[in-house]
Amino acid sequence: MKRILFVLIATTLFSCGTQKEKVKVALDLKVGETYYQTFEMVGNMNQHMAGGQLGEERDLNIEMKSVVRYRFDVLERDENGFAMSISYDRMVMEMKDDMGMIPEINYDSDIEDTSELNKIFRSFIGEKFSVRLNNSGAIEEITGLSEMFERVMAKLPDMSEQNKMQALQQIQTQFGEDQVKQNMQYMVNFPVEGVAIDDSWTDTINMPQFKAGYNTTYTVKEITDSHIILDVKGKMDMNEMPNIPANIDSVKIVGDINYEQKVDRKTGWNEAMDGGMIIKMFMSGMGMEINSTMDFTIKGFSS
Repeated sequence: MKRILFVLIATTLFSCGTQKEKVKVALDLKVGETYYQTFEMVGNMNQHMAGGQLGEERDLNIEMKSVVRYRFDVLERDENGFAMSISYDRMVMEMKDDMGMIPEINYDSDIEDTSELNKIFRSFIGEKFSVRLNNSGAIEEITGLSEMFERVMAKLPDMSEQNKMQALQQIQTQFGEDQVKQNMQYMVNFPVEGVAIDDSWTDTINMPQFKAGYNTTYTVKEITDSHIILDVKGKMDMNEMPNIPANIDSVKIVGDINYEQKVDRKTGWNEAMDGGMIIKMFMSGMGMEINSTMDFTIKGFSS
């Protein structure tokens, strides 16, 4: 009996001693300070087109690069979280196909030129909208986007009203609230009870404009004195896109994203991320089907 009791006590003590220690991580940003995040995507898109007026199947390969640098200004802090303004500090876009079917794009907001596309993107630089984050890093509210779009359009007096409307529709799709929420997914929403190595949790973003869901699962890979290293896997399922031409019958987009993320343990701020993303789009209309596969490397860093 004593031996059994000893084994039970020893087992209990061993179990308690080997429990994983939870580390609490939350945003700890200073009011009045400015923080930056840069995200870079480089890769290619393959479009397979069949039917319609083509008369034959055709493949189009497009090389793409995108760089966006965000500026975050911390305006206020209370017991519930942070009020911040966000502005676009730099934008880079490059696009070129192997058949000369689309105009080549080579744009950098740091370099002035007179192209219409350059004027549109440069109009974004420095313009601000507001977000409110809770202490875990989750978005509570986004305001000021419509007003920002109006200010951007006001900077383009030489553009025709028709071109302005088309540009505004594209801007609202690419820089609207749903897209902001997806981009801000890189701000990790840590569980309030803390995390330990091998812990996992999932965040879900619903994007009504796209009839889409975006699920991201975080797994703690390593904890050091200064950082938390995460293995991140995301899935996207999108069944509609706004502002598509009327002759397009259906659009469906699915995607997988995998990357490693390094988070500052003291501030909860994203320090670096590195990985890849594959997105597949299926579109039909005018008796034609276009299936696209986009394969990107993605990088992010605090700067």
